Amino acid sequence: MNALLYRSLVMLAFLGIAGILVFVIQDSLHAAESPAGRTVFYPEESDRVLANPFMGFAVDAKYDESAQPFRLAHVNLTWRELEPEKGRYAFDAIEEKFNFPLWRQRGVHLIVRVIMDYPRDYAHMDIPDWLYREIGGDGTWYDNEYGKGFSPNYDNSLLIRNHERMISALGRRYNDDPLIAFIQLGSLGHWGEWHTWDKRKATSRFRNGTFPTGTPSTMSGRSRTSIC
Repeated sequence: MNALLYRSLVMLAFLGIAGILVFVIQDSLHAAESPAGRTVFYPEESDRVLANPFMGFAVDAKYDESAQPFRLAHVNLTWRELEPEKGRYAFDAIEEKFNFPLWRQRGVHLIVRVIMDYPRDYAHMDIPDWLYREIGGDGTWYDNEYGKGFSPNYDNSLLIRNHERMISALGRRYNDDPLIAFIQLGSLGHWGEWHTWDKRKATSRFRNGTFPTGTPSTMSGRSRTSIC
């Protein structure tokens, strides 16, 4: 065996041993970094589109017709459909309408928003009839360039008290439910977006005390709760 071949074989053997040692050391380090009772996964690099959880494109939870991957779905529910009778909540009907079982099965998480005023192309109310009667019709019927509907007076004390009770019930139902990604504050203004057609500057006491501090954790301001 000539000297050149010998040196080449020695170098290959050295590199092989070094590679094995690096693999063993990395494996040991990964094991040491893994908390007890947990599995640590190191994904491979990929050029594919990733459907990241809790971010990105979100669909309307009522429909299953998206042409692209998603991990979030919007549940924009009106107070009218949530509590058609005072103190009686239509949770089963809501969960059927917004496909809760389907999204739970697929690992899709939900963004929930309560809405009191959603402009449409016809006259309607998004608060329950019983609440409209209870507040004495306090609010404004509107018909403008982007829709029709009823905008309640958000400073009405009866509306505020009933809203607090309704939000507490919503919290008890979905407290720590892993299906729920975020609870948006919503409620106030057109589409629950905290504005109305009235261009005058104004303040409202609706936001002060309207979202109860004693509401279960998912609903009361943890990291999973978002402000729209």
